[in-house]
Amino acid sequence: MKKKSIEFIKVHEGVSDYYAPKSSIQMLPEWFKKTKPYMGPDQDKIVNSGTNGTIKKCIPVLDSLSAGYFIVTHCDISIKWDGIHYEFDLPVENKGFIRHQPVEQIELHPENGRDLDVAPKYKNPWGIKTPKGYSCLIIPPMHRDNLIVILPGIVDTDTYNDAVQLPFVMKNREQDSFIPAGTPIAQIIPFKREPWISSTTSDFKIALSSRTLRASMFLSSYKNRFWSRKSYE
Repeated sequence: MKKKSIEFIKVHEGVSDYYAPKSSIQMLPEWFKKTKPYMGPDQDKIVNSGTNGTIKKCIPVLDSLSAGYFIVTHCDISIKWDGIHYEFDLPVENKGFIRHQPVEQIELHPENGRDLDVAPKYKNPWGIKTPKGYSCLIIPPMHRDNLIVILPGIVDTDTYNDAVQLPFVMKNREQDSFIPAGTPIAQIIPFKREPWISSTTSDFKIALSSRTLRASMFLSSYKNRFWSRKSYE
């Protein structure tokens, strides 16, 4: 199968290519790397009918961690809370990369930044170009404890190629925070736009066939019997 191409376009001078977007598989979080595949003392054995496997053995989690690409912060971001407001500080030549919009623009949004008097956004320095018919899902990095959380969105990156701004809310509210350069801030997952219709069925045999096949192995049955490899380079 021919691989599709995604292009990241630097739209701001003065941003180092060192902090260019990276495929997510290159930046698996430390908590996942440190997690052992099995619980208990018998780390190299299958016990209790295979129920001693940890989240490290969960392929859907690995697929979500490694899906698509990361836009990372291109500089340090220092956040101070003075008891009333947040103050965002960036290295001197990057001051303009945190901007603000009226908080009323997201007044009814469930993540409206209840302790903010303005709605901050990260001025993402990278545009995106995908093949015709492909868009990008832009979400907070999955399974990561980020200090700032962007608001998700979908952009038709086959026609719109300029940088998409990333509005965000604070996760650790009303306290000082520090975000080092190179921190994943957005996960970019390209997908093909296709029309869909939905339906429901009472034919439980459809699910039962998968369930019984999955039950034929102690571990990794989903990986060995159902999973398809994904590739983002």
